Amino acid sequence: MPLSVRDADGQLIRVSLDEDKDFWAYVLIEVLYQTGIRIEEALEICVQSIENWQSATGFAMPVLRIAPSKMDKERLVPLSPEALAVLAQASARLKKQHNGQVPLVPAVDGHERTDLPALAYLFQRAPFGQSVRIGYSGVAGIFRRVVKVGNVRDASGHRVHFTPHDFRRLFVSRTVNSGLPIQVAQVICGHDSITTTQGYFAIDEDRAMLAYKKYLQAQRQERPAEEYAPPSEADVAAGQNFIARRQVRLGRCDRGHGQDCERGHQCVACPALRLNDDAEPLLAAEAAASQARLLDAEKDGFLCEAEGLRERLQAIQDTRESLAVREEIRSAGPGEDPNTFTSVTTT
Repeated sequence: MPLSVRDADGQLIRVSLDEDKDFWAYVLIEVLYQTGIRIEEALEICVQSIENWQSATGFAMPVLRIAPSKMDKERLVPLSPEALAVLAQASARLKKQHNGQVPLVPAVDGHERTDLPALAYLFQRAPFGQSVRIGYSGVAGIFRRVVKVGNVRDASGHRVHFTPHDFRRLFVSRTVNSGLPIQVAQVICGHDSITTTQGYFAIDEDRAMLAYKKYLQAQRQERPAEEYAPPSEADVAAGQNFIARRQVRLGRCDRGHGQDCERGHQCVACPALRLNDDAEPLLAAEAAASQARLLDAEKDGFLCEAEGLRERLQAIQDTRESLAVREEIRSAGPGEDPNTFTSVTTT
């Protein structure tokens, strides 16, 4: 006999009916989440769909045999222990309610609009005494109830809206991020193209970097061990010496290890120079000294030296301008358009 009670406000609570709705919400969501199957495939699961697959080597695994649906192809979906357990709970509940048997009930294919044969479907209820298979409208009602009763909200406080297909995307992202090859996820989901599976797959930067790190570690395992031998004392000393030699008065030289300076250590005109933030006073002093030497060279008629000093002054000016632009960008206020920076005039 259905159990009903009234709360403190006198509202009638149909305990038995609500418990039945909650149970099937739990089963439906868990099956979708654990298997990644389509909603039409889930609703067509019957007792005969659950099989024990066995390989030629004797390895066995419980599977769901998915009848042809969207792609008109039959396929096998492996069942995790959690998925198998929830399907067993559904079967046991139906058998308890119907004298040890899962009733045969007719159904309608919601996409094809055709009648389906009466089978022992696992997703069936008897809210009014007669067993019927849960349909698409029933699924929509289940999801609405979950959101309302569970008060499921997003980060901004709004009630969420989700569909059965969202669990299919969750399945792909969760399994692939945990190490399942995406080609295997494609087969499990029944996609003809791996591009479709990739569209379901969500990955963030942290996972991408971690996955690439694991890839590098695996690659190193396949290489000769001597290629990754610890550096010798001579190697360490050479590296430390190179780092020390990169430091210059204006900043740091970014040329590669073992590379010779291509500009004769004329750092101020070198693109490999990375300026310190406090380099402006040194550049100003360098410009003043070079200007004085230029005047002396012109006065004494040393035209070749004067030409070199003019090039040096121009390089110093270019370097000071780049330093000024960097400082202007850094000091820009929040939201300021970098395109409105004042231009640095050249002489």
